[in-house]
Amino acid sequence: HDSPSIRATIAPAGLEMKQIRITGFPVRPSFIAPADPRRIKEAFALSNESPIVILLMGAAGADQTIRFAREMAKINQPIQLIIGTGRNRKLYEKVRAVPSPSHIKRHVLPFTPRIADLMGVADLIVTKSGPVTIFEAIHRELPMVIDATTRLIHWEKMNVAFIEEQGIGTVNREVRELPHIVSQHLFDEVYRTGIKHNIAAFEKKIFRDQFKMLVSEIAS
Repeated sequence: HDSPSIRATIAPAGLEMKQIRITGFPVRPSFIAPADPRRIKEAFALSNESPIVILLMGAAGADQTIRFAREMAKINQPIQLIIGTGRNRKLYEKVRAVPSPSHIKRHVLPFTPRIADLMGVADLIVTKSGPVTIFEAIHRELPMVIDATTRLIHWEKMNVAFIEEQGIGTVNREVRELPHIVSQHLFDEVYRTGIKHNIAAFEKKIFRDQFKMLVSEIAS
């Protein structure tokens, strides 16, 4: 991704722009391939009746997953909430034990290789500030809420700034604000449309294609 902030960061290296190729962030092919919403929803028992939200905090995000699950139970409109717990069996059981109102249809999932499919049918993802999930969501044109409620890892601070600069999601800095932020994304038509427009307009370079062209240029 090319931006003034990134150029400023790498400026001390003294590289000329002709030495730099913007390739895009590498993501697995499944996040670029078209999704089949009908089959995916059938496979995961999802419906068309209410918005779908994914909560995915990664292997190190056990405590945040539980806190966020509790907060999202406070949303007062119908949603379908998919909570990924990975291979952490204890987290799976703890999340299942968190009370949830009947208007929130919750799906607590252990590890699944089908995150790309779920992103293909979701309306929003709530996730950590790591670049992999962020760019997987970008390729799926999936708006995001990024967790900044705890101290950010130094090298992920730019990711948070990037989300805000591009207007493709919201940074959540207070856990108690999560229900409001999620509801805004799902039910505030003006806000939702603006985010969707920005993420659709963002240039999505495909790393494998850019890399092949670069190698071809070097070899020729």
